[in-house]
Amino acid sequence: MKNTTLIYRVLPDSLYLIFGLNYFLHFITYQSLHAGKAVAFIARPKARDIFYPMQNVIQIVSGLSLIFNRYAPFSTVVLFPVSLNALLFHTFLVRHRAGSWVLHLQYLTCCWVTLP
Repeated sequence: MKNTTLIYRVLPDSLYLIFGLNYFLHFITYQSLHAGKAVAFIARPKARDIFYPMQNVIQIVSGLSLIFNRYAPFSTVVLFPVSLNALLFHTFLVRHRAGSWVLHLQYLTCCWVTLP
């Protein structure tokens, strides 16, 4: 059970760390397939140069915090708005993509595992 808990804790948290680092280091190639309202939704925060860097720094710091199990409940609370934003974006604006549900289910599992 201890190894299972470790896997459920580290796997989703490493995704936050990897995708947060990808914003700054660009090691995962990505071609946007979004159209219409999704492009307009992404363009507004990108016009302000602070939103995406701040969001990804939060993902990196919280991902590291959760991986090392330091301040885990606080980090899950901090990551909740980021995950909710991604969930709503993929649910209502990019309906043909179901991959984000996996990340959000892992996040909920991570919240369940980190509870005292």
